[in-house]
Amino acid sequence: MAKFTIQPHGRLQEMVAHELGFFAAEGLDYEIAGGNIGQTKLIDASGQLIDLRSGAYQSYERGKGNKGEKSDISCACHWTVNNAAANNIGTMYGKAYALTPGGIMVPEDSPIRKPEDLAGREIAVGYQSGSHYSTIQALEQYMSLGDIKLSFNDGLLFSRMELKLNIASPYGEGWVDQRFPKGNSKQPYFVELEPDTYHWCACGRSQNQPFCDGSHRGSNVRPIAFDVAQRELLALCGCKRTGTGPFCDGTHLNLKIDEKAD
Repeated sequence: MAKFTIQPHGRLQEMVAHELGFFAAEGLDYEIAGGNIGQTKLIDASGQLIDLRSGAYQSYERGKGNKGEKSDISCACHWTVNNAAANNIGTMYGKAYALTPGGIMVPEDSPIRKPEDLAGREIAVGYQSGSHYSTIQALEQYMSLGDIKLSFNDGLLFSRMELKLNIASPYGEGWVDQRFPKGNSKQPYFVELEPDTYHWCACGRSQNQPFCDGSHRGSNVRPIAFDVAQRELLALCGCKRTGTGPFCDGTHLNLKIDEKAD
């Protein structure tokens, strides 16, 4: 039997699920391949950017339900998948959802500090893609629709990333400069637990990771107690930077790795 082909969409959910072992834990024989999500930016003969009205939905149209090459499953934003299914371009599976936080990014030294500052400012989004509609929905409570100026010049996600904005992390100043504390895992701990109460190590000093062994004593860090109601496979944070302790939230993917750090 051929491998189950997962077609990505320029986001991280497939990579995160792969790295955390979620697909393998389900016994899936799979590959991640394809996912050509559309054109990159276009420039005319005079060097000017051309308004690029091609996005995720158009990729599904061209691929008749796939983004280019054939796959068993591919993901895109809610609007694209719904609209494609409504037009008989592929079949939507409505029982699996990924919720991804988003935001309008500006350079760290930008004078834009609140949503109202974006009135009349050009905002790069992907045409008929999640960023297109979520930007309108996010800003219409702060300004009139006429003041929301969207630009499709920069194409889809990776073209916009090429702008190389020096983006400040939403988790606070310096967050992306944090290192893994010495001895902490750069991956979550996958543990199958029986019903009981457990104490997750938050300080990183325990010799019984990911559980507390009392090594935090003398510090201001305390373990987090959690209950398991039934036998369950869990991904417990190993980097100790999660915002959803004791569970992994993917924060380790954004931390710099420094073997010598304390």
